[in-house]
Amino acid sequence: MFLLRGPVCGVADALRLHPPIVGAVTVDVRSLGAVGDGVADDRPAIMAALRAADAAGGGTVFLPAGTYALSAALTGDFAKVCLLG
Repeated sequence: MFLLRGPVCGVADALRLHPPIVGAVTVDVRSLGAVGDGVADDRPAIMAALRAADAAGGGTVFLPAGTYALSAALTGDFAKVCLLG
């Protein structure tokens, strides 16, 4: 089991370091079922968010503060997707 703990940085800090891609989407992992409680497996929701942002041509996957449990590593080629949280 892997755990992602957030926030890594504040939203304002992250936007200054990595400005959003103009016209790109922002996908909140909780809108796709992630819980962020450190117990529930959030990998399916995070993978769905990564795929949705990638399919839109790029964007940001937002992980609100929490501890995200992953049953396996996040895999794929998501060069146009930024994780924010």
